[in-house]
Amino acid sequence: MSHLSKDADIGNGISCYVNFLQAKEQAGQERATLTHVFAADQFAGDTFRLFNQVVAAQNTFLCVFESSAMTQSNAASARQAQKLAGDARASADAGGARMQAMQTAMLEINTGSAEETAAAAEELNGQALLLKDTVAHLQALADGRSARSPTSAAVTGRPASAHALPAGSGA
Repeated sequence: MSHLSKDADIGNGISCYVNFLQAKEQAGQERATLTHVFAADQFAGDTFRLFNQVVAAQNTFLCVFESSAMTQSNAASARQAQKLAGDARASADAGGARMQAMQTAMLEINTGSAEETAAAAEELNGQALLLKDTVAHLQALADGRSARSPTSAAVTGRPASAHALPAGSGA
């Protein structure tokens, strides 16, 4: 496209602009590739190769842009764009590490919750068995029997006679 103008400054400006646009396009491709990587939490298939090609192309376009920039401010902008692209890649790496740390923490929370729930369920089961045994004992006393179920000794570790109500308790 830069060959369309006979003025060297205009041709050079067009060349700079086209290279900058191509670098920007490669940055978009890089972001899209990393989005897929973060969603899958891995570089699947040839995604890593594609990512490296996009980064290399982006760096090439930025270098060409910087070398053919018309002014120092354009060159400084190109260096700043390269720095920002590098910062974005570093942030993506750090984000992946933070995502892994967050997943590990969530796994630990879920494991702890499951253990607490299992312990609470076991305790409630023991209490239910004890309550069942107590109801059976009270029912036996009401019917004039003194038989105890074997469940209470298993739940409390005490013999059934240890659960009997004291004499004169009114039952």
